[in-house]
Amino acid sequence: MIGSILGDGYLHWNGYRGTSLEVRQQEAHGDYLQWLYRELGELCYRSPYLRHDNHQWRLYTRYLPELTELRQTFYQNGRKVVPEEIGRYLTDPITLAVWFMEDGTSDQRIGDHCSLYLVTNCFNRSENEQLCHVLAENFGVTTAVHSSLMRGKRYYRLYIGAAGRERFVKLIEPYVVSSFRYKLPSALVAGGAKHEPPSIIVTPQRLIPRRGEIGVNFAPIKRRLPNGSAKSTG
Repeated sequence: MIGSILGDGYLHWNGYRGTSLEVRQQEAHGDYLQWLYRELGELCYRSPYLRHDNHQWRLYTRYLPELTELRQTFYQNGRKVVPEEIGRYLTDPITLAVWFMEDGTSDQRIGDHCSLYLVTNCFNRSENEQLCHVLAENFGVTTAVHSSLMRGKRYYRLYIGAAGRERFVKLIEPYVVSSFRYKLPSALVAGGAKHEPPSIIVTPQRLIPRRGEIGVNFAPIKRRLPNGSAKSTG
């Protein structure tokens, strides 16, 4: 879940029932939301669905007070931020994989040129430098902050070049679904037309509790958080 919060996910607070995570993807990446749904399990009140008017897949979790805690951590005055304690949340390779699938890109050219990027333009330079530090400390991945100026505004992204790309790909490759494998450098992966990522979370037999049922199981979330607190998963 932290990977989606850093990436394309949006935490929506409805003012009284709690907060829901919403993730959207274009039609070609429906396999990703199906996989994410299996990982989140009964935290979602329904399976992903495709809107035919805009050809987008959507996935929502339930409105949960535990997600409100995450929203308070990752949002300030309506803006998504990198919290000071990001190092406690960004510890699992599956989190990196989710983040890269949602907000990653690659520059692959003829020859051995290949660069990977994490698009982080919603964060300021200081927050990007903080992410670089955590990627090095927690994963041994060397990155750098790159920026571009557009219409008077500075946009940032994390650059993963020769010093870090092999380590980064080795960490995330097992979890990248088929429709996103085009982002991976072909020279660094085994390849294959189809790929089913391993499931780390044991999905409950019944994913969607009956209407009015209480006691949603947060054990899958707790297993991936520091100190077992109920805040998020990959």
